[in-house]
Amino acid sequence: MLKSFAFLLLSYFCLSTLDSMITTLELNKDWFSLALFLIILTGLNMIVVPIFKLLTFPINFLTLGLFNTLLNLFVIWIAIDFSKVFTNTAVGPQYLINLAFISFTISIVNMIIDTVL
Repeated sequence: MLKSFAFLLLSYFCLSTLDSMITTLELNKDWFSLALFLIILTGLNMIVVPIFKLLTFPINFLTLGLFNTLLNLFVIWIAIDFSKVFTNTAVGPQYLINLAFISFTISIVNMIIDTVL
């Protein structure tokens, strides 16, 4: 329970920091959409990602693990699209760069929480 609460608080802090750093990204400031985003992200990481990793193992093997980055961006995109936690006004490559920053930030938060707690 403490780990979940810490993840929620640190994620909110990091996502709001990203909101101020990236001009084409706006964070919806309500707790419900953030909690929904984190629940969807957790569900996708627990159910969908292992299935996709199993199905895409040959591609992942040939690209030396770089395909995992695309898979993570896809999962973040689905979670953002369903929860409407961000309003992203960027198009094209800038949209993918925004998703990459979000993915990188969430993975750093996960590493910090797993190390400390």
